[in-house]
Amino acid sequence: MLNLKLRAKNLVKKYGTSDPYYIARELKFEIVFCDMPYKINGMWRRILRRKYIFIDENLNEWQKKSCFMPRTRTFFMP
Repeated sequence: MLNLKLRAKNLVKKYGTSDPYYIARELKFEIVFCDMPYKINGMWRRILRRKYIFIDENLNEWQKKSCFMPRTRTFFMP
């Protein structure tokens, strides 16, 4: 079973920050802020073995982070 809390704690310890954007860049995620359709705040896709996270650019900063975290979690799930 995957322990996400322990995994997150280890990532914060490894990279020395809890900034999700910095950690995602270090893990080779491409973060794209773009205009999304109505009621879609974000999504993720793997395109040609590259990991992309698309976030709506019209959201507030706290909404961007709250939308961002579940998208990164999907890459760590088995």
